[in-house]
Amino acid sequence: MKQRLLACLLILTMALSAMSLMPVAAEEDPIPDGYTVVLNENFDDYDADADVKVSHLPDYFTTEANSIGNGYIKIQENASTGNLHLKSHVFTQTYLTNGLKDGYVFSLDIFQTQGDKQCMVFLRAPSTGSAYYEKDGQAQESCGQSGVAFHFRKDALEVNVKSYDAAQPLGIKHNVFSLPLPEGIHFNDGESYTTFMAIDDNETVKLYVEGHHLATLVMEEGKRGSFGNLKINDPCFRKITVQDASGAELGVVENTLVSSRESVVGWATRVADMIVDNVMLALPSDSVPTEEPTEAPTEPVTEPVTDAVTEAPTGTPGGDVTNTPDEGVTEADTPDDGSAVETEKDSDKTETPTDGEKVVISGDILVCVLVAVMLVAIGGAAGYITVKVRK
Repeated sequence: MKQRLLACLLILTMALSAMSLMPVAAEEDPIPDGYTVVLNENFDDYDADADVKVSHLPDYFTTEANSIGNGYIKIQENASTGNLHLKSHVFTQTYLTNGLKDGYVFSLDIFQTQGDKQCMVFLRAPSTGSAYYEKDGQAQESCGQSGVAFHFRKDALEVNVKSYDAAQPLGIKHNVFSLPLPEGIHFNDGESYTTFMAIDDNETVKLYVEGHHLATLVMEEGKRGSFGNLKINDPCFRKITVQDASGAELGVVENTLVSSRESVVGWATRVADMIVDNVMLALPSDSVPTEEPTEAPTEPVTEPVTDAVTEAPTGTPGGDVTNTPDEGVTEADTPDDGSAVETEKDSDKTETPTDGEKVVISGDILVCVLVAVMLVAIGGAAGYITVKVRK
């Protein structure tokens, strides 16, 4: 009995050891089902100091830099790591050329933000008749006169839901919610590229940092409002409720300046610098047009001058041609005019590895075979031990 128990324990140990060699499942894709990534720009394919317009970012985003203060948006190199990223320098704005009406997922990696609230990522920003980097009249000289703005502190994500308030200098009020970052995650630490993501389904916006759900914006009652002298033509949500990751209410903002018609997403700098990387945009798959495959253009066929093509006999300057029957390929002799005629039939071709070729066996298959062999061998040993004990 003891021998049988020992044999079973040995089998179990060997099986668990073999299972540890199996490949570990990949992390789950953060993009929700039903979305297709249409832009994923990491800027690695370009030269340092190149203008942003050489990248794929302008496929979806308008990029503008004001000459005041020598503003620019350029691809630059991280002096410490050599990584290529995108730097926006003073009076710049990068925003979606066409607002999104059907929901989306947007993310980017934050490396550096400067200038306090004069540097921001934003979403659902209706036009105010001015650039997104223009100040909003608050004492902090904040840029952006509408939408939801995000500011990146070392240990917190600040969510600034802007609203209309006639008592404010320009009629714009800040409603800031500070969300602590999970332990070990930081913005602006001089080393990390920290991923910020927003998932907007037209009713809620879920906010993530490094895959951690921090908050949800619940948007209600989209309608055109009265905004005094502000030149806002889009209807805006009357109310937005800010919830933490557990669903607990953090606050309610009334009379918002957050568009309910569409979402313009982007980032802007005033007297500030901002460095980002890995800009990603995903849209609902049913809204992404499917590209039909295009056939490569074919060269026009030039007929020989002679009335008919006559095969050259073996031994002509075209060279001797020897057919190999077992390959199923028939080659015609080369005509005198130098042109080649092929009558190869793909359906007759069967590729088999030759003596000099290597046959590669998948690691997964090899591990499974080894496990099976060990189990059979050890199982046989266990059976043998059991038989002896029974005798």
